[in-house]
Amino acid sequence: MSAPVDDPASVELETFTEEGALLLARGFPHLHRLVDGHPDDADPTKSVLRALDANQPPYGIAWPRKTAHAYLRASTILPWHQGIAAKRALHPAVALAIARSEDPNEADLVAMLRARVPSMTGHTGLTTSAIYLFEQVLGADVVANAMAERLEGLDEETWGFDNPNDHALPAVEALGILALRLEPKARTALETRLRALVASRPPEAYLTERLDIVIGGGAALRRFVDAPKTHLEYTMEPPQRRMHQLERAQAFARFCDDRALLAEIAAADPSGFLDARTIWLGGPKLLANIERRVKGGSPWMLEQLFEAVSLVRHPAVVTLVAALAASRACRAQALAWTSEHLDYARPHLEALAAAGGKLAEGAAIALAAKAAVTGKPKKAVKPSAPVDLDAELAAIAAKLVAAMQE
Repeated sequence: MSAPVDDPASVELETFTEEGALLLARGFPHLHRLVDGHPDDADPTKSVLRALDANQPPYGIAWPRKTAHAYLRASTILPWHQGIAAKRALHPAVALAIARSEDPNEADLVAMLRARVPSMTGHTGLTTSAIYLFEQVLGADVVANAMAERLEGLDEETWGFDNPNDHALPAVEALGILALRLEPKARTALETRLRALVASRPPEAYLTERLDIVIGGGAALRRFVDAPKTHLEYTMEPPQRRMHQLERAQAFARFCDDRALLAEIAAADPSGFLDARTIWLGGPKLLANIERRVKGGSPWMLEQLFEAVSLVRHPAVVTLVAALAASRACRAQALAWTSEHLDYARPHLEALAAAGGKLAEGAAIALAAKAAVTGKPKKAVKPSAPVDLDAELAAIAAKLVAAMQE
């Protein structure tokens, strides 16, 4: 199965800390953690309604604890193909689930997971958020095996549903990420189970193809690009078909260890979003995708890009930080990062400030940030562990490190 990158020497991009490299190897930023004291927990009913009604939940990695618990309770009841914009028509059972204030115990959480897994469909953000929240409270092993059991139980008609944007595809992506965080023995057992499932299903089904990629990594993704089995591509000429497949492969690039193929995928859709793990695996060439999108990017898009590359030690990240610093909406992130990495960022920021143009203002603002850490700078780690100085990410890294050493 697509495994964590355990040989740091095989990764080209430099990182700031070993913990950052471990985060990327285990699937960062595709994870959630629960935080206490978040202001949204003052009214979790209001905040969970906002989260459920969004195409993408309003939280990134850190979720308010009480809001997350309410979100999971509601997600086991709410029809997942519907939003809840009409809050006046909210089902009483959902309203009651959201209103409960006590933390669920392990038995409650397992029951919630069992209720949620059968409907692993719907919008990617909603589906994967529930999965990663369940992982946070129950562990990757419990959630991954519950999902595998659900996939094994799908009937032929459901499995063969021919819409690439529907069915259990978001959950299959998340299952691949969960596998990265399993202990080797558990990961091998899951791989054996899923290989048997793929072998028993129609090879031309979208779900079979995607599950094969999650299991087989770069080799399987290359098969997906070079020799697609799904019938929708048979009517295309080979060059157009390959380009089409490269664009479709982007969502699963995070499981690919084939650097040349990753470069092709990035070139096929220059405006497409590449996540942190994909960039980490693909190396410096993939950062060109980020640099192209800095100019004219909206604050929301720049924030998403920053989340994808904030752990990477590279001049392109400093350019992005300058763009963020020029945006009021994202300035706090940029200044916090600069304070932590001022020794590294200073010469790049000075060059941007001297060059003039739109980025010069942001570079000047970032340069004004005071270093939050004194003393000798941390030694760069060749493996690839971008900036992991944010307190939140440090907490996640510490937790993963401890888990991997148990």
